[in-house]
Amino acid sequence: MKKEEIIKHTLMEMKGADGLLHNNFGDDCDDYVDLVIATLSKRLPEGELKICKDFRILGVSCCECCHKGYAHYEMSLEELKDGSRAWMCCTVRYVLRKRGAVSQAAGAVAKDAKATEVEPNHREDGRE
Repeated sequence: MKKEEIIKHTLMEMKGADGLLHNNFGDDCDDYVDLVIATLSKRLPEGELKICKDFRILGVSCCECCHKGYAHYEMSLEELKDGSRAWMCCTVRYVLRKRGAVSQAAGAVAKDAKATEVEPNHREDGRE
C-alpha cells in the first residue's frame, strides 16, 4: 500500500460511529483531520509498505488504540528482514519481533536510543 492510500485508509478507520473523525476531546474538528494527515505525511515514506492486513496469516487481532484512536502516533514503521517496510500496530509488531521477522538494524536503533536516555531524577554529579 502506498503512503496516500494508508492516509486515506487511516482516516476511514479513525472515524467514529457517527462517521466523523473526532479529536482527543470528542469534538469534531477539521484541524484534527489536518493534524492527522500532516503527521502521517511526515512519518510515512514514499514507496510500497506492508500493512497489518498483510499479516493476517499470523492470526493476531489488531490493536484498536493503534488503528482507531491515535493511529498517526501509535502505528510503527518497521523494516523487515526481507528488506521491505511495514506500517503496523503494536500487536502485529510484537508478534513479528518475537518471530525475528523485524530487521535487527531497526531493533538496534531503538535499543541504542533507549541506552542514551537518562533516568529521571538522576544527575551526573550524583545528586538527586
